[in-house]
Order: sequence, then C-alpha cells, then structure tokens
Amino acid sequence: MKPLAQLLDRIVFGMMAHRMRDSIKQPQRQDMITYRAFIQQQSPDQFFAAPSVTPALTESFKRIRTTEHYDVFDFHFPSAYTSPWPENNTVYGRYFKTKRRPTAPTAIVLHGWLAFSYVWFAAICRHLAKAGIHAVLIQLPYHMRRQPQQSQFSGQFTINGQLERSIEMIRQAVSDTRSVINWVKSDASSPVGVWGISLGGWVGAMVTALDARLDFSILMIPAVRPDDITWHSPLVPPLKQALQAAGITYEELEDVLKIAMPKYYRPQLPPDKILLMKSQYDLGIRPQTVDELWEAWGRPAMHSYAHSHMSIIFSRRVIQDGINFIRQVTG
Repeated sequence: MKPLAQLLDRIVFGMMAHRMRDSIKQPQRQDMITYRAFIQQQSPDQFFAAPSVTPALTESFKRIRTTEHYDVFDFHFPSAYTSPWPENNTVYGRYFKTKRRPTAPTAIVLHGWLAFSYVWFAAICRHLAKAGIHAVLIQLPYHMRRQPQQSQFSGQFTINGQLERSIEMIRQAVSDTRSVINWVKSDASSPVGVWGISLGGWVGAMVTALDARLDFSILMIPAVRPDDITWHSPLVPPLKQALQAAGITYEELEDVLKIAMPKYYRPQLPPDKILLMKSQYDLGIRPQTVDELWEAWGRPAMHSYAHSHMSIIFSRRVIQDGINFIRQVTG
C-alpha cells in the first residue's frame, strides 16, 4: 500500500510542480521585509478581523438538484475582504440541505489547493447530507469562479512566490468562512463546524483558533505548517528555489508566516470537539507537522490512516469517521 500511495503523491505533485514552474513569480526580499513589519504591528484579532455583516446567502439560492434525502442550492455573496481582483471578491458556494432534521448541524467544507471543481469535495457533502448534516461548500480565494482573468489555472494566485499574497489569501479565506458562520448562527439553534482538507485544513485551523462560535472542527491532512511544506515537501519545489534565489532564508520564511500558523494559537474549542486526520505516508504534508499541532492544541482526537496525501481522498472510511465525530459532538 505505501509504495503505491506514495507513487500517486509523486505523480500528482510532479504535475503541480511543473505547472508552478511556469507560473512562479520571483519573490522580492524587500517586499517580504516590508510586509512582515506591517503584520507585526497588528494583533491576530486585528489582522483576522471578523466580518460584521451576515451575508444574504438565502437570497441568492438557486436550487440545482433535489433528492430523497437532501436539496442542493448554489449561492454567492460579496466577500467582506476586498482583494485587488474583482473576480475574487465574490464568494461562490453550494449548499446541501438535509431533509432529515431542520435543526441539523452544519459543516462548512473547505477544499484543497488547486481544486478546479467541486468533484470529490461535493462527495463529502452528499454523504453528510444523507447522514442528516447540512453541508456548505465554498470556493476559496482565487479558485474556480474566483480566479482572476490573468490566472492561467485555478488556485495559481494563492501560492506563487509572493508571500504577502499567500498570507492575504488565508486572511480572506478565514473571513469568508466566518461570514458563512454568521449566516448559520443567525439561526441560534444550529450547531456549526468546519471540515477542512489540505489547504482548507489550514484555513479551518485558523478559524478554529479565532472563532469561538464553532461547535466542532475536523482538520483532514491540514497544511498547518506552510513553512515546512515549502522547504521539505516535493509539493512546491519551484517555490523554495525562487525564495532561495531571492536570498530569503527558512528562518525568515517561518517568521513572516507566524501570524497564519495555527501552532502559535490556542483553539477556541476544547480538545474533545476537534478531530485531526493525518496520512501516514503523506509526502506533501509531513505527518509530524500534524503531530506538532496535536501536541500544541492539547492532544485532541486524532486518526491516522495508511494513506498518502492523494490516496486518502478515495477512502470512504475517512468520510464515515468524520460523520461519526460530528454526530458524537453535536448529539
């Protein structure tokens, strides 16, 4: 199992690296230093300011499917964070509304890096809805319909050599997720949580660290150490090469990323409301970085799977474990 699982990682990561190599932007060390000074003047609550407005998701609902167990709606709303690209400033999403119980918990599903369609992430939502759990799937900044016209592929503008843009992307993704929490919590009877995968796990971890309104958090192969991924993973070698060419050291990279690294925070949830999921053979997100978060966050529940970063997405057991956890913590 291990050799085949890791071969899948190597093939997919090789394709990603090739695509990045042609689109990477040369980092500027002085820009990084200036940006680091900017963020060091702000507290996390200032930098990740919570959106004050509840988006009118329901007003934009368009039913696209109905089944015995759930209805599916597309929606959109303005991002509370304004980026330089108009296309990126509208949040698009899909809502899987279960028919099993009106006061069901809601899971906000956050997809992985370079996702170009809902595909597998919608499969998680379908399983959740069949199990009696509402699911909201949102497109993260610069992905899918949110990619700027200048972007060559979905997600290109998230991680491409400009560190300040990558951190601002996380800032916007956290804000967008918290806007959805505002909407869910407008009905006070509804529990809400996050289910983040890879890049979405990074976003979900930051939301878990910042927003006390969550009732559960599932972080699946979460990219919670972007510094480690950049320096030690085969996922983004062109980025490491570009940073080194600009004279940026690992220590400087780690320092500028601190404000968006979950290990430097304490979660707003108790450990028994958090589930970490790691892949034992993961080449993209080293398992020890998930162990590090587990230790820093008070040793919440953690499941370890005999999978790689890519092979875990085919596991029905993983989805069922997540559903069981939500049922357990929300009753």
